[in-house]
Amino acid sequence: MPTSDYSLISSIVDIVFKAKPQTVLDIGIGFGKYGFLFREYLDIYGHTSLDDYKKSGWKTRIDGIEIYEPYVLEHQKFLYSNLYIGDVCELLPKLDDYDLIFIGDVLEHLPQKAGETIIKIMKRKAKYVIFAVPLGRSWEQFGAFGNQNETHRTEYFECDFSFAKLIKISQEEEGRDIGLFLYTNPSHHETKEILKRINIEGKNGISFHGFTPSIPYRIQRKLKIFTKAIFKGNFGLRQFKP
Repeated sequence: MPTSDYSLISSIVDIVFKAKPQTVLDIGIGFGKYGFLFREYLDIYGHTSLDDYKKSGWKTRIDGIEIYEPYVLEHQKFLYSNLYIGDVCELLPKLDDYDLIFIGDVLEHLPQKAGETIIKIMKRKAKYVIFAVPLGRSWEQFGAFGNQNETHRTEYFECDFSFAKLIKISQEEEGRDIGLFLYTNPSHHETKEILKRINIEGKNGISFHGFTPSIPYRIQRKLKIFTKAIFKGNFGLRQFKP
C-alpha cells in the first residue's frame, strides 16, 4: 500500500534521528510519509535559520525508490533528493552506498529469493538498515490502487531477521504483528553505538552482529521456521500463491 500502519512511526524516527545519516534511501516510498519525517528531523528540527528551512539549505541526501509511478505526486518530488522509478531488484545494485536504508512494507511483496537477495545487497551497501515488515500469517493481500505490485508474495517471521536487532513488535488494528528490526553493519565502527541510544521496547531479539553462521542461510532459516511452527502451531507454505 502507499500508506502503512502508524504504530512504528515514533520508533523509526527515533532510530533515524539518533543515527544522523547524511545519506538515506527509502525503498517503497508510497505516499512519502517517511521521506517527509526524515527530512524534517534530519534537516529542519533543531535549526532556527530560515536559510536552513528552505530546500536550498537542506544538507541530507534522501533518495527514494518507487515501483508504481502513479503514487509519485508533486510533494514527493519536492521532499526527496532523487526519485528512482522501477523495481528495487533492478535499481538497488546500481545505486550508491548509503549511511541508512529504510525498507518498510516492501519485502512481503517480493518473491522469497528476490527478498533474500535484496537483504544481502542492503547489508552490504549501508551502515544501517531499518526493516518494517508484517510478521506471521493472515497478511494475504492482492492488488490495490490499480497496482498489482501490492500483492503479498512471501511471509516473514521474527526468526528471519536474526542478523538484526529486534526493536519492536507492534500490532495493527486487526491484531496482526508488524516487526521493526535494525541491522548495523559491523564494518563501520560507529554503528555499534546506536543500540545504546535508541528506544527498544519489549523483548529484544538475538543480535548476530559480526557473526557468520556455519549453517547455510537457507537451511538455517528453514530450521528456525520449523522450530517456531512447532511451538506456535504455524505450519504451512512460506510463499503466497496468488
